[in-house]
Amino acid sequence: MAFEVLLEPSAKEDIQQALYFYEEKREGLGKKFELELQHYFQLLETNPFSKSDMTQFAACL
Repeated sequence: MAFEVLLEPSAKEDIQQALYFYEEKREGLGKKFELELQHYFQLLETNPFSKSDMTQFAACL
């Protein structure tokens, strides 16, 4: 069964603001943040019920 991560428009805006914020702090950091998000979205789409894969991400929040 395939799942899809859906983001509310406000969440997309928050992510965009975070990308700009990190990129201003250090060149390339915004891109690194974006790649990490994509990685965890893929994990959620593959197995949304797995807690072990998400533990490291949740610890960052």
